[in-house]
Amino acid sequence: MYPSQKRDRPQVPYHEAWFWMGFLVLMAGLFTHSNTLKMLAAFILIVGPTAWLWNKFALHRLNYTRTFSVERAFVGETVELTITLANRKWLPLLWVKIEDEFPEEVPPVEGELPPSSQQNRKLFTRITAMGRHQQAQWKLTLACQKRGFYFFGPVTISSGDLFGFFTTTRTYTHHDRLIVYPRIHTLTELGLPTKDPFGHRKAHQRLFEDPTRTVGVREYTHSDPLKRVHWKMTARLQELQVRIWEPSESSQVVFFLNVATFARFWEGIIPDLLEETISVAASLALAISQQKRPVGLFANASIPRSDQPIKVPPGRSMYQMRRILEALAAITPYPRISIEELLLRESPRLNWGATLVVVTGIVTPELVQTMLQLRHARRHLALVSLDPRWSGDPNLEAAGIVVHQIPYQR
Repeated sequence: MYPSQKRDRPQVPYHEAWFWMGFLVLMAGLFTHSNTLKMLAAFILIVGPTAWLWNKFALHRLNYTRTFSVERAFVGETVELTITLANRKWLPLLWVKIEDEFPEEVPPVEGELPPSSQQNRKLFTRITAMGRHQQAQWKLTLACQKRGFYFFGPVTISSGDLFGFFTTTRTYTHHDRLIVYPRIHTLTELGLPTKDPFGHRKAHQRLFEDPTRTVGVREYTHSDPLKRVHWKMTARLQELQVRIWEPSESSQVVFFLNVATFARFWEGIIPDLLEETISVAASLALAISQQKRPVGLFANASIPRSDQPIKVPPGRSMYQMRRILEALAAITPYPRISIEELLLRESPRLNWGATLVVVTGIVTPELVQTMLQLRHARRHLALVSLDPRWSGDPNLEAAGIVVHQIPYQR
């Protein structure tokens, strides 16, 4: 924990008035020959300052840490959390109490935590004694039951002197984060073909090239951009040479996720249908990524504390799926714009050979009309529907749009 992340509660001060009080009581005890007053004076002058100083340094160099076995997991998995409390000083502590706030969506597998005063929070509480240079550990297995970004903390630590006269409390505002990705299904579990679920198309011409793979060089022409110039070969041959990039055998696949579960957003949401739709989008994106194809994600909802729809441009870097899964883990259930508006706004900015895959829990006539409009503009499209109320539209398949209907039961 860092000093800037600590918030102390005021403790009872030990003023010099206590010293003068003890001195007066001692004089009174000597004058009256009262052992009781002498003992009270000894307490005020010796035990009191000792207890106050003990309490003052009780939380000094007392470290509290949380360590996750993994910081990212999928729904249905478990994560081991290790909590360590270390007393890194010579002063022993007769008692230490910790109260750490946990999200209720990630409960321990064994036992149940009491509720916190904060909404949707639980309280992890322990009381222990700490010897000098001693540490204590607690291990919990957490069940990842729901997707999301979950923050652990703040933690409040209390301790005091060995006599129990004084208590000091400190709150550490540092949070640790655990990300839970949506549940992943295989294509077989979804009832989709494991190969080319959206009509994989090979580029027989050099319409798409992979700039990360150079297969040769050739002489420069006036139409070549400077970014293609191979400067080392140019220096060797003393003539401008440009790279020849390998033709891409697969086009981009861009998923458009519709978080709406009713035709009109003010009608509410169907939580189970929404979660299954997000899970299907994550499963499909992962499957396409594993086929080494560039994949992207657009959604008509945002992440918390943002008003912009989610946008992950297509790519196939090693971190691309992490970006997509994290976006899907954090996505809110409230649409910012309609899926039709999102399609019409973003499709012109995408590679013309990209496959646009709409994943939705509801299919409306407006969505069908928008997809037919884009298909008429010679865009390659696919529709993955989880809408139990939609029985299909022959116009989509007639136009060459790939349609998959995944069964969903309430």
